[in-house]
Amino acid sequence: MKTLTKDARGFVDGVMKYIKSDGKSPTANTKVRAMLSRVTEIDKSENRATVETAVLLDAKEKSLFERAVQKMSGHPVEMIYTVQPELIGGFRLIIGDYIMDDSLANQLEQIQSVLL
Repeated sequence: MKTLTKDARGFVDGVMKYIKSDGKSPTANTKVRAMLSRVTEIDKSENRATVETAVLLDAKEKSLFERAVQKMSGHPVEMIYTVQPELIGGFRLIIGDYIMDDSLANQLEQIQSVLL
């Protein structure tokens, strides 16, 4: 079981307090904004990204990912590409703690959870 860092725990606690107060707590609102800003800055400082795909990408596809990630982060980022056939299709992008999962496997799991 993976435990949360102190910052992550503070962020989660702040979000929960904000939600429970129905957005009316200025203290929780300030804390949540500060933590979100800090987490965002930490992610922007990451210098490595992993792109997981079901098939091998060609040079043009890799270039598109590199430009998009550099635009998001505001600086050059080392790209690591891996093939994960279990994704079926699509991709998963991992930058620090940020994960964008646009894989077919993930979409099928979401559909399944809605239907059950």
